[in-house]
Amino acid sequence: MHLYSTTYRTNIHKAAFARTRGAFAALTATLTLAALTLTAGCKPSAESDDAGLLGALGLAGLSSPVPYTLTFVPRAGSATTVCSQNGSPALYTIAGSAAATLQDLRMYVHNVRLVKTDGSEVPLSLTNDGTWQYQNVALLDFEDATGNCNGTSETNTTLRGTAPRGTYASVRFTIGVPESLNHSDVSAADTPAPLNVSGMNWSWAVGRKFLRFEILNGANTAVFHLGAQSCTGTPPNVTCARSGRPEIEVPLTSSRTVTMDLQNLFGHANWDISAGSASCHANPGSPAQCPDIFPRLGLDWADASADAASQTVFGAL
Repeated sequence: MHLYSTTYRTNIHKAAFARTRGAFAALTATLTLAALTLTAGCKPSAESDDAGLLGALGLAGLSSPVPYTLTFVPRAGSATTVCSQNGSPALYTIAGSAAATLQDLRMYVHNVRLVKTDGSEVPLSLTNDGTWQYQNVALLDFEDATGNCNGTSETNTTLRGTAPRGTYASVRFTIGVPESLNHSDVSAADTPAPLNVSGMNWSWAVGRKFLRFEILNGANTAVFHLGAQSCTGTPPNVTCARSGRPEIEVPLTSSRTVTMDLQNLFGHANWDISAGSASCHANPGSPAQCPDIFPRLGLDWADASADAASQTVFGAL
């Protein structure tokens, strides 16, 4: 009886062990299948998360500022204008003269915006360089003191800054210095460049000449100085009823080059200097040449307000 009981119990234990082992194997298979299913189900999500992260990084890259340069080129029709060629003053057909030479070509610009195809704007943030650009104001200087040109040998023909990476259809900018910076003392030691250039001083309004274009034909000159007028107040707290700041928009091409056609600017009969000089200093009492030249820059002579669509001087190369 004792032997029988021992054998019997041993057989029971073996059967129980076999059932347990089978159940454990089934459980293991089930868990493995579940793990595989879970992994397979999570994989697209992980890939999606990775793609989303990469996409976000890509968008961040697109919106990060990148260097951006605009080049300005003065022209007389199709000819690029310079002060001299081969040591002699360069001759152009401007202001009714076939032998006109440059005497001065300088202008301030600010509020530069790049325009997308949908019409929205992004600012071109100009880089402060201590010489030509300060607080998003730049001085463009095309005279080099050779030939008949005034000024200094240093020139500046580009705007340099940063903008979001993208495709832009056009560029908009304002000629002149913003009112908040315009009426400081040009000669003061703490006036930063390029606002301290004496040749651009607009002395009777304690401001700046926004644009200084001068053409020479022998002893005759075509002189156009543009600036704010009808000003009141005590510098630097001055306001001007006649803003005199043209708004310009031109298409952007792959060259990122803006042209200025002096033939168009001085193309009216009142600017024919073949027989005598002509001038406009932008004030309401100026001679007849001012009403002729203002519309070419998109300015209404009556109040000096701006209309970018009507200007005919600036274009794209």
